[in-house]
Amino acid sequence: MPKGIERLTCLRTLDCFIVCGGGENESKAANLRELKNLNHIGGSLAITNLRGGIEDAAEAQLKNKKRLLCLELNFCVNHEDDNLIEVLHPPSDLERLTIFGYGGKVLPNWMMSLTRLQELELYDCTNLEVLPLLGRLPNLERLILQGLQVRRLGAGFLGIEEVENDIINEGEIARVITFPKLKRLEILFLGLEEWDGIERRVGEKDFTITSIFIMPQLQQLIIEYCPLLRALPDYVLAASLQELRLCDCGKLEVLPSLGRLPKLESLVLFRVGVRRLDAGFLGIEEVENANINEGEIARVTAFPKLETLVISCLEEIEEWDGIERILVTTTSRFIMPQLQMLTIYKCPLLRALPDYVLAAPLQVLDVRACPYLRKHYGKEKGEDWHKISHIPNIDFRD
Repeated sequence: MPKGIERLTCLRTLDCFIVCGGGENESKAANLRELKNLNHIGGSLAITNLRGGIEDAAEAQLKNKKRLLCLELNFCVNHEDDNLIEVLHPPSDLERLTIFGYGGKVLPNWMMSLTRLQELELYDCTNLEVLPLLGRLPNLERLILQGLQVRRLGAGFLGIEEVENDIINEGEIARVITFPKLKRLEILFLGLEEWDGIERRVGEKDFTITSIFIMPQLQQLIIEYCPLLRALPDYVLAASLQELRLCDCGKLEVLPSLGRLPKLESLVLFRVGVRRLDAGFLGIEEVENANINEGEIARVTAFPKLETLVISCLEEIEEWDGIERILVTTTSRFIMPQLQMLTIYKCPLLRALPDYVLAAPLQVLDVRACPYLRKHYGKEKGEDWHKISHIPNIDFRD
């Protein structure tokens, strides 16, 4: 950036400020302190190549840029990030914050003062081990966590550890609302091992929590390349969830009852550790265990809005159960009643599809690298070809 930019005091737009990395051009380059009097800049600002220069960064006085709505902080690898990021305090009305390559272990204290923040993205912060109480950000709608060292998402992440520590009289109701406006959550390339719910705290210490709202508006949940993750918390079964992608989570062997999600429209399972899709997956295991009198009708609804289902690279899955054997008295069944697109790729041990899938209004059936399914349902030659021949678009490939 050219020296003298500080004289442009009426400047309204400055999309990018590149911090000089030294060398022969350093004497000609502006430093961050020249942003001090540019308080009219608004919209978006990306500061790249951040390194050292704490005093210059402090002089920039970003918090006085009241019209700034989006800020991107792009760090170089260095050992002063903790102190540097603290002095890069943005204005309190900031709506979007993106941080790349931050080298510190904790995020700055000012993070939780951004009460109007709608989007937070953290990329390749490879030393970051602990997240602040992000669940308390009242207007956060989109959260992306990628390439962090975080190994556990617990009550602190949700911002509800005060419930754990508070003294609540027996029988009292503790109202917990966390991530009240979050609509999209992406967790990518994390060494995440444990993702706690809060269920284990309910009933402890002689208190009762009967009103819990965790991510009540969550619509999209994407979890990719988290090979150590073993389970999802119960609260991800948010009533408003519409899209769920689980990719490259090899130790995730048990799924929650996803069929209970009333608004789920798209589900992708790619290279997860699941070996069987059964009644628990559908969310109807309670029917299996319930005492149903002979002749009674148990109304079962699972995946009522699901339109797209992708099952890919589940190389150990052998069985995809129907529900016929456990619902002998059930005459009213609604399983995936709106399923239109089914893709099954590289599931070499899977031998058959459940009847409720074949009864769905499928428009597209795409099966690849599934030798047993091809043999079973192959055009004209397969013994059960007649069960799928009504589907308009069928594609079987090796």
